[in-house]
Amino acid sequence: MGIFPYKVAVKAGVRVCVKDNIAVKGMPMTCSSEHLCMFYPDYTASCLSFADNVKYTIVGKCNMDEFGMGSTTSHSTHGPCPHPFHPKLTPGGSSGGCAAAVALNQADVGVGSDTGGSIRLPAAFCGLLGFK
Repeated sequence: MGIFPYKVAVKAGVRVCVKDNIAVKGMPMTCSSEHLCMFYPDYTASCLSFADNVKYTIVGKCNMDEFGMGSTTSHSTHGPCPHPFHPKLTPGGSSGGCAAAVALNQADVGVGSDTGGSIRLPAAFCGLLGFK
């Protein structure tokens, strides 16, 4: 339950998954809350401009703690996100869905948000490298 795939045309290049609190034009942005279940932004967040010169495909949005308020990725309207290799454990942080998706090779790169370790901790828990 780390990544929510959507029907997308694979352009080429890097497969990117995006935390569900980051706007991607045409994809739902729920922040893992049923309050935003019908919200579709009409713009893409500037944090995804890192790839302007890179061929990439957004393969899906990733599970997170509701509104980023948590440290286990288990408080989501979509259900908890288990650790990719140890299902009884947590992938940690509110960006755990991105870390789980990358660890399971569902994406090459995960883009999340980090204020108190929400990228770095899940990356470390899943054996990956995370940047703030």
